[in-house]
Amino acid sequence: MQNSDINCNVLFSIIREMFFKSPVAAAICDTNGDVIVSNFSFQKLTDNKYSNITEILNINKDLLLQELKKNNNEYLIPKQDFSKINKNVPYVKARFYLMNLLNRDYISVVIIDITNAVYLEQKLQDEKVMLQKIFNDINDVIFMTDLKGIITYCSVSAEMSLGCNLKELIGKNLIDFIHPDDLSMPIDKCKIYVDKHPIVKNKTFRLKHKSGKYIWFEFSHISFLEENNEKIGTLIFLKENEEILKLQSEREKIYKELEYEKLKSEFICKVSHELRTPLNIIYGTVQLIELFRDKENNFVENFDKFFPILKKNMYRLLRLVNNIIDLTSIDAKNMGLHLQNINIISLVEDICNSVNHYLENKNVKIIYNPYIEEKIITCDVEKIERAILNLLSNAVKFSALCQ
Repeated sequence: MQNSDINCNVLFSIIREMFFKSPVAAAICDTNGDVIVSNFSFQKLTDNKYSNITEILNINKDLLLQELKKNNNEYLIPKQDFSKINKNVPYVKARFYLMNLLNRDYISVVIIDITNAVYLEQKLQDEKVMLQKIFNDINDVIFMTDLKGIITYCSVSAEMSLGCNLKELIGKNLIDFIHPDDLSMPIDKCKIYVDKHPIVKNKTFRLKHKSGKYIWFEFSHISFLEENNEKIGTLIFLKENEEILKLQSEREKIYKELEYEKLKSEFICKVSHELRTPLNIIYGTVQLIELFRDKENNFVENFDKFFPILKKNMYRLLRLVNNIIDLTSIDAKNMGLHLQNINIISLVEDICNSVNHYLENKNVKIIYNPYIEEKIITCDVEKIERAILNLLSNAVKFSALCQ
């Protein structure tokens, strides 16, 4: 029993010695935060001027006890401004423990100087910002990826070239943007780099733009990102292949011109047919009128018979010519709009009423029943009238066919 007591005394002395001479600042306080005992490092850190831990660390006593009980009697402040207590140690972290000895609660606290770590973190952050600024000023497209190809960083030029924002790029696999036909080439090139063989320059491949089209790029540089002599990712510099982009642009331009010429040829062919039909009818009608005028006495009766056909095809021809003129104006970018504020409900009603008079003999009637009485819009009245008349004309034509 005596040996046991001696061993306990020795152990207590060792622990006491370790506590007071520890390079880490430590103290034991009551639940009010008043320091009961502290080691030399704590006294040096606080300049032995403060006796309450809540004042030293600028924290609320009740909040501290609440956090300790909520987190299994432990609580960590990862970063605290300490400059008011010690100008030479502006940043510290503090860890608290709630202990119960002889039915009484105590708070032990360990304070660690993290000033160097904070300054290093700030320096790294500043260097990161500077590096990003340098990368963003470079015209080349820059990607950082992990070893699986997941994008961890991209430059502004990458966003602009692919039409995507950061959220649409970060976290995605770079391989997913490569054209399927070009997929093996970039992977093979990376493998060549890993094996430390010379990289063939100016290898081109395509990356997918947000619009769905593919843009040609070529490798300009690949290097590994390392940490503790271990590869953790890649740094890839790409540049748009201007020669291929120029050819691609020329190809698209030629394709659009060919499409335009094709459409123009089809239009001319269709218009020629549309023009020929009413012209032939008008020509035939004129010949019949001339024939009846020379050989028969009932010219007026025959004229009344064929004149509506003549008039109908004349209007048809006029409408077709007007459409051609409009299309030409649109193509020449001379089609203007004469805008004015108008009650569209009233305008459409007037058009329908005017057409109804013409349709009385066709047993067709237009019923116009709007759910509102007035709606003012800005429009070109003439073009609205033509659009509505075209719709009604088609409706009447197919209604007549149904009958």
